[in-house]
Amino acid sequence: MKKITIGYFADGKWGYETLKKIVLKKNILINFVCVRYKKPDKQILDYCKKKKIKTFKI
Repeated sequence: MKKITIGYFADGKWGYETLKKIVLKKNILINFVCVRYKKPDKQILDYCKKKKIKTFKI
């Protein structure tokens, strides 16, 4: 099975819940996650840190 590499833009509850589901997919590799610059979602940042996914605040 070929892996797909993506960048993910996430914010809020829906972004966090979807991120958790994408991480479980064996054929999808998340290269980075972009969060909101002014009030980044701490829950998403913490999850990315735990999963060793790069984050950007744009």
